[in-house]
Amino acid sequence: MSKLPRSPRRIYRFGDFQFPSKDAARQFFGEIRRGLELGSTITNPAYAIAVAELFRGHIEHANKAKCGVKRFYVNQAPDHPNTTCFWIEREDGSVTDFGFAACVQTIGGLNRQSFRAIVRGQIYAFKDKRLVGCREMFASDYSGKTFPISEAHVDHEIEFEEILTRFAAAERIDLEVELLTVSCDAKSEPTWKEEGLASRFLSFHERFPLRLVSKRENLSELRRKKEDVISVEVALKA
Repeated sequence: MSKLPRSPRRIYRFGDFQFPSKDAARQFFGEIRRGLELGSTITNPAYAIAVAELFRGHIEHANKAKCGVKRFYVNQAPDHPNTTCFWIEREDGSVTDFGFAACVQTIGGLNRQSFRAIVRGQIYAFKDKRLVGCREMFASDYSGKTFPISEAHVDHEIEFEEILTRFAAAERIDLEVELLTVSCDAKSEPTWKEEGLASRFLSFHERFPLRLVSKRENLSELRRKKEDVISVEVALKA
């Protein structure tokens, strides 16, 4: 069976720096944050330009910048005291934070990220319930093989993307066009623009079965199986 054609690799450029992948860029900006004390302004000219260009790509740039940016600095992430993130001080003295993901993802990517965050509680609850009585090992719902509990991973029997596609169709939402959330200053979690949408998705998501598998199964066998299904679908459409 022929493999799917690969898309051209994207190069990420910020000021004088360029990166072959999103992960490489994320690591670079993480190193900038870790190299500064809390509250410190980014004074290195090359770094300041790179962070400014990163911020200009923020999907809510106008809402974040408002009256203009006075300085970029590093501080604790909202609601996450053990991590740091980039912050801006506006010309009027107000401040807000911003993250790497919102600067490099598409509208569709951020919408999907928000929907995944909604169901995190359901997934953790399923995992805890499924592991009741397990001491060191658990049996995979996919293969029946036993694995250390440290390798336990919750997998959707029906792809999460398929679940989300069905929900979007029922709600008449175009995930790629309109950002469904709005960020708030100094707050990690975004606010949903339409009240009730998040709770409706939680109820919808509960209809679909979850299963406990090993991380290795999820990264190898299950992924290959899903890729084979996609290849067949593409071949049938050709």
